[in-house]
Amino acid sequence: TSLVMGVALVLAPVVGLLLDRVGGREILIGAGGLSLALLLLLVPGSGSHIALLMIGIGVASALVPVSVFSLIPEVVPPQRLGLGFGINSALLNFGVAVGPYLAGLSRDLSGSYRASYWAMAVFALLTAVTIAVLMVWNRTSRRRLASGSPNPAREQSSR
Repeated sequence: TSLVMGVALVLAPVVGLLLDRVGGREILIGAGGLSLALLLLLVPGSGSHIALLMIGIGVASALVPVSVFSLIPEVVPPQRLGLGFGINSALLNFGVAVGPYLAGLSRDLSGSYRASYWAMAVFALLTAVTIAVLMVWNRTSRRRLASGSPNPAREQSSR
């Protein structure tokens, strides 16, 4: 665990700088979630390669929080930034509180640590799927606005 946190600690400012210069917040969130899911599935039975996996998990872990926090000012009005960051922090803490419990519960119910890693991988994959859905929704919304039809219900009724 310390190796994962140490790598993420060192890389988080680098990821932030990369985002400032290049952008791609949504891509890094999706890549981090997908990478994390795949790497977590490799942990059980990894044997002598565990340190390499922990480094990879640390890299993937650095991508998501920095990207999510930097996305908030783009999707929340300036007068509601405090609320936006507060909700994001609450959800982060919810995950920190509930995630280990659910991973442990999956281990207890199955009798296998492999189930815990599968549970964590599912949560990481949900991150990637959620950002992919939001990216598609955002693009669709922008196209509707550009075409002058911001309301999909209105679009349906005019057909």
